[in-house]
Amino acid sequence: VSPDNLQKVISEETFKKISKEVLDQIKGVSSLIQYFVMKYKNPNLEKISILDTPGFNSNDKEDAERTIGVINECDALFWVFDVNAGTVNRSSISLIKENLKKPLYVVINKVDTKAETEVNLVEQLISKTLRDEGVSVQKFIRFSAKAPLEDIMQPILSVTHCGEQETYVEDVMEML
Repeated sequence: VSPDNLQKVISEETFKKISKEVLDQIKGVSSLIQYFVMKYKNPNLEKISILDTPGFNSNDKEDAERTIGVINECDALFWVFDVNAGTVNRSSISLIKENLKKPLYVVINKVDTKAETEVNLVEQLISKTLRDEGVSVQKFIRFSAKAPLEDIMQPILSVTHCGEQETYVEDVMEML
């Protein structure tokens, strides 16, 4: 999707050749792309849109701005932490506090790479850091690629859909 919200179709082969590194090599081309839309025929993804953003602590200011621009278009934010990193970026916390108006879920990923006691310590550190900063977390989710799909789908499907955008025109007309 281009910055003027026009959807352009590219082949899967072309899409697979695109990476952040490739876009960075061709100056100005990333400004021609607002985001990519990929569609999958998967019953687990029916009626679900997943927006994978570069995150808040991206080294690219434009990437961080894109993330901020879309975080409240969702019903919930799933903030993914690699259990091996185990720390929370302070500037990310600040941006979430200032901008997020939706429920926050923390996903601790790759938990199969650490002992459970170490995973517990990482979760406690993240939890304490966010709590001390006044950031409310709906739920902590531990996940790994080896876990059953249900472990991640259950929390995703439990998110309440916010229909504000769908009824916006009707709400304005009623208010008038």
